[in-house]
Amino acid sequence: MIRNRSLKLAVFLFLAACSTPSETANTVTTLDPTAPRCLVGEGETSWSDLESGANTTVVHGPQGGWHILGSVRTWNLGDIQELNFIVTDNASGVAVADVEAKVLVPFGVDCDDCSQHIGMYGYLDTDPIADGLVCEYCLDEKTGERDPACVPPELLINAPLTLCFNVVDQNDVAASCCTETIGAADPQDLECIPD
Repeated sequence: MIRNRSLKLAVFLFLAACSTPSETANTVTTLDPTAPRCLVGEGETSWSDLESGANTTVVHGPQGGWHILGSVRTWNLGDIQELNFIVTDNASGVAVADVEAKVLVPFGVDCDDCSQHIGMYGYLDTDPIADGLVCEYCLDEKTGERDPACVPPELLINAPLTLCFNVVDQNDVAASCCTETIGAADPQDLECIPD
């Protein structure tokens, strides 16, 4: 236990200066406006805010796979950034998407005081959480086997998900941000989801 009042104050100020945004609140509040920070959003070609608890679409791509789009805004980081986009299934704690990219992030485009990267594809792999799962509506009528085309919507629609970005710039300055969302069906997958 810290007994010295000055030492307590110093420890408090140190911890406050090093504060980071909440891991799931998707806010950019911090006690230090010059601290590196980021904010999770979505959108394929333009920024779209993503509030904590909002729906995010499990997109059925044209080649048959699924992905979730993530976007990130950053403050007080360099313009060359390594982005790590992770989508986690909250029920199992398993990352169902984990992709990385090194990008040049433009400053001040659609955001006066930040940089942003729009439309990072989180390609979904639900095999680690689908093991042994057989649902009646996803059985192939001819073979009786699970139809792999139903797995991502079957597992992630209406499921709580956490979307996170870990960002490191060319000077090894880092920021992380996350938000909790709910998986929403791509309209073309609605026939696979039971009422």
